[in-house]
Amino acid sequence: MTELLVLCTGNAARSVMAGFMLETLDVARGGTDLHIVTGGTHTVDGQPMGLRTRSALKTLPELAQVEFGRHRSRQVGKADLDRAELVVVMEADHVRFVRRHYPEAADRTATIRRLCEDLPPGPLPLRERVASLALADAILSNGVRGLRERALGALPAADHPAVDSRPCIVGRPQTDSRRRTDRRRRTARRRRTRPCTNPLISAHGVSGATPARGSRRTGARGDR
Repeated sequence: MTELLVLCTGNAARSVMAGFMLETLDVARGGTDLHIVTGGTHTVDGQPMGLRTRSALKTLPELAQVEFGRHRSRQVGKADLDRAELVVVMEADHVRFVRRHYPEAADRTATIRRLCEDLPPGPLPLRERVASLALADAILSNGVRGLRERALGALPAADHPAVDSRPCIVGRPQTDSRRRTDRRRRTARRRRTRPCTNPLISAHGVSGATPARGSRRTGARGDR
């Protein structure tokens, strides 16, 4: 029995989709000796498959009759990696997770894209074909830097995530909520430094910035 471990981050979308697809493909080809287990690197255990994931899988005619409700997310453990002949992950960060926490499985771990491109076909046993890739020493790359170096021939076609072609963003991603927060901060700074137009305040020699909220103001009747 061939043990295959499929990993993503939360074990609620990508690894689940890949697992169901591989199972269905194996059955369609008449296979009976493939055992597929899915897991996550940073999961909340016991969560069902995401609604969008389930909807996407149901659009595939081959999976129309599959019962997806049985899936529950689970954190990958050492026993899973010890049993697996091959660990299929969705992106380079998952390879780094395995190398950092389970280095003994590094030579059996690769992104699904790397395996599709470089894993030799049979008839050799899977272990031998995986060993020929020298995965423990594979260079992991992300973003624009990795693409540029591969284009120049400085790097082989190493492990990389499916989103490797997107620009590499330094720091936190600029989400919509963060943009709104930054806009509010800029507006607040402008309000604090704008010239004061209140004649009562200007008449008593207070000109320039508007007083901060909560500070004492001197009005026409003196201190209050």
